[in-house]
Amino acid sequence: MDKIVLSGKNIAELERLMEEIKASKYRAKQIQNWIYLKSVSDIDEMTNLSVKFREELKNIATVTETKIKRKQVSKDGTIKYLVEYTDGECVETVLMRFDNRANLTACVSSQVGCAVNCSFCATGKGGFKRNLTASEIVEQVLTIQRDTGLKVTNVVFMGQGEPLLNLDNVIQAIEILNTECQIGSRRITVSTSGIAPKITEFAKANNQSTLAWSLHAPTDDIRNKIMPINKKYPIAEVKKALDKYFEIAGR
Repeated sequence: MDKIVLSGKNIAELERLMEEIKASKYRAKQIQNWIYLKSVSDIDEMTNLSVKFREELKNIATVTETKIKRKQVSKDGTIKYLVEYTDGECVETVLMRFDNRANLTACVSSQVGCAVNCSFCATGKGGFKRNLTASEIVEQVLTIQRDTGLKVTNVVFMGQGEPLLNLDNVIQAIEILNTECQIGSRRITVSTSGIAPKITEFAKANNQSTLAWSLHAPTDDIRNKIMPINKKYPIAEVKKALDKYFEIAGR
């Protein structure tokens, strides 16, 4: 039987699990703190749970099944991870540091591959494989925290994939990062190549995260050559969607 993966579950889901296994409800809060705030990778590290309860929990659950396949560290302290999921698919996620500031930024991927196929992007050359689940997105941040022992304070959706083409999972991931990992919504930025109808949809999700438009070129003629998505959603249409976004979100 496949074990339940605890990482990526919100407090309500953890409470339901505790109810199912006839455990006290407060155990859910303890588990939540160990996973999201203390970044443990193993149930045995949850030392305020009794040994008996830990053994029972290990029979049915695991903290994570995500693995670090490759890790590269640059001279400036930036760390790039190749994260592997249970189906063998991998994405890159990066821990970025700036000018020795306390803020630590995780650049996360939203898809395995990408269908947008910008000419300057290596990810698009391999084509689109699948969307990441909300849990798989959050796991990138938790993987960084487990490996470094550091607390991620900012998240940018600027890794592999087009976030707005996986909007439901991205919105759910933002909610988990905000409520469980305690990363402020305004410290979360979603970057899009310009999927106009999804920009409005994102605004209606009523979150306070930041939206960034990856423009890359000032005219439709140039943008059409390097970003095929511009032929479907030209600059004027995206600008109109951004005006609507501001009208709804106020940001």
